[in-house]
Amino acid sequence: MRPCGLDLRERIVKAYENGEGSVRDLAEQFEVAPKTVQSYLTLYRTTGSVAPRPRANGPRPKIDGQALDDLRSLVATSSDATLDDLADQLARRDHIVASRHTVGRAGVTGGAAALANPAAFAALLDALYHKPWVVYAKPPFAGPEQVFAYLGRYTHRVGLSNHRLRWMDKRGVCFRTRGDKTVTLSAEEFLRRFLLHVLPHRFVKIRHFGLMAACHATTTLEVARTRILAAPDAGQRAVGGDEHRKGSSHEREPSPRHIVKVDWCTLLAALTGIDLSICPRCGQAAMARRPLPSCVVASSAAPPDTS
Repeated sequence: MRPCGLDLRERIVKAYENGEGSVRDLAEQFEVAPKTVQSYLTLYRTTGSVAPRPRANGPRPKIDGQALDDLRSLVATSSDATLDDLADQLARRDHIVASRHTVGRAGVTGGAAALANPAAFAALLDALYHKPWVVYAKPPFAGPEQVFAYLGRYTHRVGLSNHRLRWMDKRGVCFRTRGDKTVTLSAEEFLRRFLLHVLPHRFVKIRHFGLMAACHATTTLEVARTRILAAPDAGQRAVGGDEHRKGSSHEREPSPRHIVKVDWCTLLAALTGIDLSICPRCGQAAMARRPLPSCVVASSAAPPDTS
């Protein structure tokens, strides 16, 4: 079990002195063992500090002395830096390679350190829920079609598609850029750039809220779409007025919507610009899909000869 950081020790002792709960209550609040809380209180009463005692034969901390002072100055000057950013800056400044967990256990805290307390974080969420957020929005210059075409190139694509890759060997990775130019990068640099397009945990490219939320997909959203289609002028009428709040029986069962269905090839061409019906080499001749001859299928299904 890893030791707790200095900031957590201080918050536990401060909470006990303020009478916020017993040893068992604080252990449940800070998600530690009751014995751990009792040991911090005993250490504070005997030494006046909650800093861990140095071990005679224990390992030396990776971040101490001048490196610890440098790390604290980095936190003071870059309050919005993440633990990974602090680890990178520490490696360039003091030539100390430390993980994000080591940086977090070094006793360095930022402006959001208090939010580690679940009660403090819940209080922040309550304050944000009551804040009147106003989203600035205006009509696009070229219409909504341009917005969908622009966003579709990012939400339905990866950082680098396979057809842009040229070759890869011990020298690095070569891929095509704009204007049919090529760039060759080392494997480490290529992976670093590619991972910049990977979203962090629990982040998504598209979030649906309001009428577009998942809980309204088959209820309120269907009613809104039906009313928009039935309205003579959708721009002058509000979606979901008083009649919807009354909730009549025919509104709960909207009529089927007239949707123009397209195949996946047409949708792929509209979102990414890749037309699968055109030959990628000549760019002119249309490609026809035909089944492979039986001899080719049989040869491809046969196991390879390893003799």
